[in-house]
Amino acid sequence: MPPWLPKGGPRLLGERGLTEEQIATIGRWVREGMAEGDPRELPAVPAAADGWQLGPPDLILTMEKPFVVPPGGQEVFRNFVIPSSIGRTRYIEAAELKPTNHRVLHHAMIMVDRTAAARQLDEADPEPGFESMASIGNATMPEGFFLGWTPGRLPFRGRHGLAWRLDQGDDIVLQFHLRPTDQQEEISARVGLYFADRAPTRQATVLKLGSETIDIPAGVTDHLVTDEYVLPIDVEVLGLYPHAHYLARDIKAVAIRPDGTEQLLLHIPEWDFNWQDVYRFVDPVPLTRGTTLVMRYTYDNSSANPRNPHQPPKRVLYGPHSVDEMGDLWIQVLPGGARDLVILQRDFTRKTLRRRIDGFEQNLAVDPAHPTAHGDIANTLMMLGEIEPAITHYRLQLKTNPADGNAHYNLGSALQSRGELNDAIVHYREALRLIPTHASAHNNLGMALQTLGQLEDALHHYRTALSLDSSYADAHNNLGVALLLVGRTAEGIGHLRQAARYRPRWTVPLATLAWVLATHPDNSIRDPAEARWIAERAISLGGEDPELLNTLAAAYAAAGAFEQAVLTIENAIALATAAGDTELVQEMRELEAMYRRREAYREQ
Repeated sequence: MPPWLPKGGPRLLGERGLTEEQIATIGRWVREGMAEGDPRELPAVPAAADGWQLGPPDLILTMEKPFVVPPGGQEVFRNFVIPSSIGRTRYIEAAELKPTNHRVLHHAMIMVDRTAAARQLDEADPEPGFESMASIGNATMPEGFFLGWTPGRLPFRGRHGLAWRLDQGDDIVLQFHLRPTDQQEEISARVGLYFADRAPTRQATVLKLGSETIDIPAGVTDHLVTDEYVLPIDVEVLGLYPHAHYLARDIKAVAIRPDGTEQLLLHIPEWDFNWQDVYRFVDPVPLTRGTTLVMRYTYDNSSANPRNPHQPPKRVLYGPHSVDEMGDLWIQVLPGGARDLVILQRDFTRKTLRRRIDGFEQNLAVDPAHPTAHGDIANTLMMLGEIEPAITHYRLQLKTNPADGNAHYNLGSALQSRGELNDAIVHYREALRLIPTHASAHNNLGMALQTLGQLEDALHHYRTALSLDSSYADAHNNLGVALLLVGRTAEGIGHLRQAARYRPRWTVPLATLAWVLATHPDNSIRDPAEARWIAERAISLGGEDPELLNTLAAAYAAAGAFEQAVLTIENAIALATAAGDTELVQEMRELEAMYRRREAYREQ
């Protein structure tokens, strides 16, 4: 039986530790000669369906080919892509992973890719899967869940009302942390998915505390790594997943309430890297706004630590490999509603990005000539909307390596976002000189040229981007819009449909497509029913955005449903007014007047 590591804290699902009374009973039994009990009182052996601990799955996905792990050598992070093969959107309440070889698999994560990016990385690698821990396309953990496999971890059926979405065309991505043995090993896996009866009524999210600046001197026995986060909303904590490597000894997670009282959430006084687990509370722990979530991890980098991989001990930094060190705490929380979820995710995203920058800055401190640190810092600053310092770091990156085509592309993107189109074009062209197959550089160069009125040149670069990557949704969208502008409507609509096909949850092509189908002056192109369906789909994905509601109102009017058009655009006007968008409000008031006159809008 795998060891049970937690001590104290709220009750956890699946607790398998022994009480002091149970330990005393076992000791007494041993002292008395270990006599066998009555065989008739033995409980029945649990029956597993084909080895599935949760029973027969609704859908079983299997790796196409096994992967061969060569003997010896360093550990491997390998990602395997499995098409979901579902015909419609389903909601998943549980997933169970069954690997074929436990000897080489240290742990695994189950992710979802909705963009086919991981599939393209897989196809570019001649062996099954592709190697990487960080660059895994756009694969992420399902919304609000942490899914995976470690030795001894029991699959979890899920909580009522919570599930994650799997759409047609999505891929399941398995990331394996493989540790070679002294002989060649083969590994494959199956994933069992269990469908929920209905769509989730609430959505959880995962907060990841941790540090990317870990730096543990040799010989230190009590190195402390901490992180904390102040909740901006009320939440319920559903569970935790701690992660560290061999040097970690004591792991603690606490909540400090606004009145200063401290509540223990999880304590593992003897951490064991080989027996990681997810810990879920029997009863969710309610925490109010202003509560501080805190992780405190203590590391022993001395020769007295029997698990220390370095003998004699040496300085250990943050890193993904087992001989490096990590310190993370994933916390699954449940906000009160959709509005609170948005507030929490936006606030925590900024904290996460700041933490990444700290890690990249440590890379520079350790190695001032680090080949990617300046670019990593700049990319993260761009996500934070801090364009000026990002440009500074991109320029420093190019000073170190002027022949870095990706750095030229990134600097061009930053300059373009600041409106410096001519300078951006210079860097895009240099990026393409260095990397002629850079599809994103062609796409962005096309956008810059289109903004400057050079439509034909823009069309050329959009088409070139698509010749390099036929599933590039952004290029399909941009080409579609450009074609509409030059009057090639049918072709433009076709590319907008392709954009929506390759990024089914992206509202931008859906909004444009719905507007064209609702307002085009040509009766053979206008399709109010489809426009309404597409606009409603966009709103279901993007929320009640005033421009999306404006498009839906135009679709209602095109179909002659003027009362619904008026009600919808009134809602859009209220939202735009609250947002302070006076120009959009004025445009929509003119449309509202038309709908009240029972006139549909036709684009000129």
